[in-house]
Parts: sequence; C-alpha cells; structure tokens
Amino acid sequence: MTESNDHNEPQNGKRNGRKRYDFEKAEHMSRAQMNIRFTGYAVENGEMSVNELAPSLLAFGKMLEAATHVIDGKETSIQVNIKAAEKGSFIVSLDIVQGIFEQVWDFFKSPDGNSLNNLLTALGFCIHGPGALVVSGIGYGLIEVIKKIRGRKIISSRTLEDGNVKLSFKEGDKEGEIIVPPKVAQLFSDPQVRNSLAKSLRPLQAPGIESMDFQMGDEKPVKITKMESEWFETEDSKEIKEENEATALLKVVGPNFEDGKWLFSEEDGGKPFSAEMRDEKFHKRVDEGEISFRAGDMLRCKILKQQIAKGSKLKNNWIILEVLDHIVPIEQSNLFDNS
Repeated sequence: MTESNDHNEPQNGKRNGRKRYDFEKAEHMSRAQMNIRFTGYAVENGEMSVNELAPSLLAFGKMLEAATHVIDGKETSIQVNIKAAEKGSFIVSLDIVQGIFEQVWDFFKSPDGNSLNNLLTALGFCIHGPGALVVSGIGYGLIEVIKKIRGRKIISSRTLEDGNVKLSFKEGDKEGEIIVPPKVAQLFSDPQVRNSLAKSLRPLQAPGIESMDFQMGDEKPVKITKMESEWFETEDSKEIKEENEATALLKVVGPNFEDGKWLFSEEDGGKPFSAEMRDEKFHKRVDEGEISFRAGDMLRCKILKQQIAKGSKLKNNWIILEVLDHIVPIEQSNLFDNS
C-alpha cells in the first residue's frame, strides 16, 4: 500500500470538490504566446507601475477562464506567466497555458490541436489563427465586434438560419446591425467575460498610457487605444471616481507592517477606517525602529480620498501620500506637574 506524502490531499486528486491541475506534468494542455505592448509617455523608459499592470494581467486570466466556461461549460484553468519585459514603451511577454480537465471541446478542435489559439481567435486576439471564425469572408472576434458597435445600445439579437447571430444596435435616431458567429455572440453577452476584458484594459485610463497592442506570434497586432477602451466598458464594469487631496489629522488605531494598510480614525473620534500607506520614507523609518507608536498618537498627513461608484455600490478609499508630522500627545501626568 502506497502512502501519500500529502495527508491533507484527497486521493482522488480533488480539493474542495475541484480537480487539481499540475501544469508541469500535464499530458493534455494547450499553450500560446502573446506580447502585450503598452505605449505612451508614462512607459517610455521601459517601466510601468505594478498597480496598473498586476490587476490588468489578473483580469486577463479571469477573462480567459470565463470565456472557456461560456463556450463549453467545462472546467478549465488558465495560467498566465510573465516571460520577460523589454524596454522602449513597455512590452510584457506572456506564456498562456490552458489545462483541460475534461475532453477537448469539439468546437475548439483544430488541425494543430491547439484549442487555446482558437479561444484567443474567438476573443479577437488572434485574427487569422487556426479555426478562425468567419462571416461573409470577414473574421470576427469579440474585440472587433465591440469596436464596430462602439458602445451603442443593443436593441435586439436574432439567430439566423445559418446559425450566425444578428445584433441590432441604436444610437439616437441611427440604427445599425452586425452579423457575428454564435460563439462570439455568447462571449459578447456574458457579463463575466465583458467585465474581465474591461478590467484588463484599465491601464488605458491612466495618464500617459495611450494604447495596448496584443500580438500572437507573427500575427498583425490587435491595437486598442485609450479612446476605444471606453467602448469595452459595461454598466457593471464602469467606475465613477471622485478624488480629493487634502491635509488631515488622523489618529493611529493600528499600524500594519505587512500589507501597508493602516487603521486610523479621524480627529473627532469617528469610526475607524483603513488607509494605504504610500509614504515609503516614513514606512522605512517605522520598519527600522526609528519611529514607535503609543496609544493616542496622531499623524498629520497629506491624503488622497477616493470615492468610487460601481453600479449601485459606493466605495471609499483613503491613501496616505505623505506623513507631514508624527504627533505624540502630552501624557496626562505632565499636565499637572508643577516641579
């Protein structure tokens, strides 16, 4: 009898009801390489903020997983690895690995056996890939469909005799229509796919980033500009952000030395709230033990307060840009010390 080294791992290879997938040992996997180029003055030196890049790549992976579920309903994991970054604008090379828990989907079977390329074709990242989706001699993927509709309201969707789908849209008094393959129509109407796609393009909302180019091998790059990125937003993904910069006196409730989120309350003793500490110099002084805290300590800070409305939800973010002063309250015993 062979004993497992991992006593917590069920022998059927499942955890919490989901199958584990070892990308290194997998016999059945699909791979694709893609370059994403960010252009604009903010990335000309070959550097890019991790605050912009990381959420974009995470959303990209979620979009691929959601798209596979929409197309076939089977459970699939997508692993997106950063291979390298090159200078001159900002280029990220991705190695995308798709693990298949069930049989390879009939729809995505292709002569070269790479179902992931066909998925990327349906999404519009690979225009002339294997198994390209064609209507009247024109290849249509999700990205191209969104660009053609340009954020206009869909007023009807009708399946035609040949299986393709006619999407009718309207803007003011003007109406239009586009015929798309059925799988692309499914992707277009799925909230999770659309929201994740919109989030992956969120760096285009930052100042100084003007476009994102997606390139598969020797394919012509698929470019999405800052202006076009607005068309990819859905009602669920749209964010309305209000920002106010000010100086405030905050009472320290609990410093956090790990994830940078500190707990404060305002001077009037209101409900505690968390704030992101972005003053690296102050953070370093705390880490090195140069500054210590006692009950009642206060910080006079330059803060950025954000209000983010998404759908019907409202979220407040506090960001400490700079600590101007560390105020230690006078101990009560000293107030009455006449010596």
